[in-house]
Amino acid sequence: MESKLSTLDKQLQYTPPKNDLKGVIIACGIFILFILFWYHALFQIDLTKTYWFDIIGTFFILEFLYTGLFITCHDAIHGAVSNRVSSFGKITISHSTVYEKTKN
Repeated sequence: MESKLSTLDKQLQYTPPKNDLKGVIIACGIFILFILFWYHALFQIDLTKTYWFDIIGTFFILEFLYTGLFITCHDAIHGAVSNRVSSFGKITISHSTVYEKTKN
């Protein structure tokens, strides 16, 4: 006996996107923004000459981007960033493995 799905059930079923470009662009954008602000925080901020709102703003932007970077890496491990390009998940898993080995 076949189960017939209602139109609402059909609408709620997950279908992967036809193109992974949107997820890849968002992931690369978060990564590039994080690297740019990280560079700014390390090499361009002089604590004696920089305005306080630049220091605090950079800190909060870095915290926001770091959270986005963590979520993006976690999604890449599970294949949610790109279903067809599995290298994102492999890169994040290999990076975390190397980090765990060097931590001990």
